[in-house]
Amino acid sequence: MPMQTSKPKWLILITLYLAVFLNSFGYFITIPVLVDLIANPHASILSPEIRSTLGDYIFSIVLGAGSLSHIICAPLFGRWSDQIGRKKVLMICTIFMLAGFLLPAISLLLSSLSLFLLGNILNGIASINQPLAQAAITDISPNVKNKAMRFSVDTVVICFAMVTGPIAGNVLSNPHWVAWFSNTTPFFAAAILAGLALILIMTVLPETKPQTSTHLSLNKHNTFQAFLDAFKLSPSLSRCLLVFLLAQTAWAQFYQYFFMYLKLNFNFSDNSLAIYNALLGVYLIFGLLIIYPILISFVSFRRSVSLSLFLATLGALLIGFVHTRLSMWLGAIPLSIGIGLYFPSLLTLFSNQTDQNNQGWILSFSMSLIGVGWLITGFTAIALSQITADLPMQTLSICLITAWLLMLYENRASSKQLKA
Repeated sequence: MPMQTSKPKWLILITLYLAVFLNSFGYFITIPVLVDLIANPHASILSPEIRSTLGDYIFSIVLGAGSLSHIICAPLFGRWSDQIGRKKVLMICTIFMLAGFLLPAISLLLSSLSLFLLGNILNGIASINQPLAQAAITDISPNVKNKAMRFSVDTVVICFAMVTGPIAGNVLSNPHWVAWFSNTTPFFAAAILAGLALILIMTVLPETKPQTSTHLSLNKHNTFQAFLDAFKLSPSLSRCLLVFLLAQTAWAQFYQYFFMYLKLNFNFSDNSLAIYNALLGVYLIFGLLIIYPILISFVSFRRSVSLSLFLATLGALLIGFVHTRLSMWLGAIPLSIGIGLYFPSLLTLFSNQTDQNNQGWILSFSMSLIGVGWLITGFTAIALSQITADLPMQTLSICLITAWLLMLYENRASSKQLKA
């Protein structure tokens, strides 16, 4: 049973959403700096000789280290939150995030690649705060549709950070606005935001999960075992997790490649790319706030996932196979809306198929699948583009079609099981 707290649910939800926004916004304001470090030889912390030969690969490894640390630690931290409570582990993650923003700033001042790498590893672990916040939402949401809508709002908060963060990062790293702004400024600003999130969690957020253990297990719940356990729970949950992995891999492929793809193949300017990125967030938010409540009032969560993936597939086909500037703009609409719509429904299905004492674990595990998708596509997007420039965009269509067909099969299997 969920823990009873003296604080109203709306205050708990607002605290969780604010903490997630501050941490997410802090991450996204550093994106322009990361792009500049990769694209601008003069901004790199690598020597010119290394930058010209191995720079792209080194930065792929450094950035991929964050995804890898998330994949390894997410199931473990999620399990810990089930054992000792959400608040304690959320505080640990936020402390990691604070350090994870300070270290890259210091690394830029000292030209230290090792500190930059360590900062990204800590930030990868710190990003586990998102599924932990979702687990806290399940603790106070016995009603299934309320839980789905609250997951939807949580996703909106992250999308809003995705839209506004890079804009703020461009300003904070541009000395034309303020003379002392530089590439380190967004990281210091992000550290301040992480500090505010930590204070918010410590002072306002109550514990939403009763403590079930006085010690932490390091061996019993390792990452590899977590993957095996999750896919053993039920055939239905296994299919839903695989759908989630395929869909998130498709989105990661698109998001990590579209900047380069549109700039090199359709001559998008930096301003056009900024507008395009902002519109992706707008479409996501529109779908989650306007379309999603209507959708789940008429169809089941499973059916909403299959419909959303079909919509996303249409957008991916437009982008991958119709090679015009107009198709790039139009395809982004159904792709983004579809990706946004399926997300809270699948999280709700994960939560509904898992008991109350495993919510942190299953939701954190699902987020580790996102890390798997982003880690894989961080390398495959560039590799596939060496074959043909369109291939990365075409493979995301294949991933989404596969996810959609698998979800249709899951709907049929679930219906047969209910009738039996």
